[in-house]
Amino acid sequence: MTRIEPLMTVRDVADYCQCSEDHVRRACRTGALFSKRLGRHYRLVLEDVDAWLSEGAAASIDAASRSSR
Repeated sequence: MTRIEPLMTVRDVADYCQCSEDHVRRACRTGALFSKRLGRHYRLVLEDVDAWLSEGAAASIDAASRSSR
């Protein structure tokens, strides 16, 4: 039987990572954090969030923000 991972909202991820929802949305928008869009909303899997954190989440956002300016 296939196990289905529960999906997290942006708020769930922000609470889990102790960061702002805007920070999570920016990571999703830039592709630094893998996510799926359901309409206007992002949905994420805990495994992807943990991978993002282990890669240095803040560094990836800062670099993406600087390159988009």
